[in-house]
Amino acid sequence: MDTIHNKKTRRNYLINPNFQWKMIRWMTILSIATSFIYFISNFVFFSNLKALGVSQHLSVNSLYFKFINQQQYRMNLIFLITTLIAIVIIVGFGIYSSHRIAGPIYRMCKHLKESDPKDFSSVKFRKNDFFPELADSFNDFHQKWKGHS
Repeated sequence: MDTIHNKKTRRNYLINPNFQWKMIRWMTILSIATSFIYFISNFVFFSNLKALGVSQHLSVNSLYFKFINQQQYRMNLIFLITTLIAIVIIVGFGIYSSHRIAGPIYRMCKHLKESDPKDFSSVKFRKNDFFPELADSFNDFHQKWKGHS
């Protein structure tokens, strides 16, 4: 069965991969750094609890240490899973949001390259694109320029 390819429904979310991947990389690094801080805090917290057990002369095989080790393992697992989920969400949201930034700039550049200065049409952005004022300002400038020519 042949399917008809509708060009308008096809989405290319990596319009400017260099910019978009750089933005996603910084967001991911920030997420990992934050998770690392939580992991270190978790380590310090449980180390203090273990030091308390040692200061009370509890056996390393006591229920106290077994419980502390079990809870530390669970917390580390929670941090690992939430970090991985956060990275997946950040990459997805990063592609989507950076597309809303790179898209208008790409559209503006493409419009400028393809337009005939004598027969110029206004530039339009999509409804949810960031910086709609850029298109408005550009179109206003063009109308002023056209009036002085």
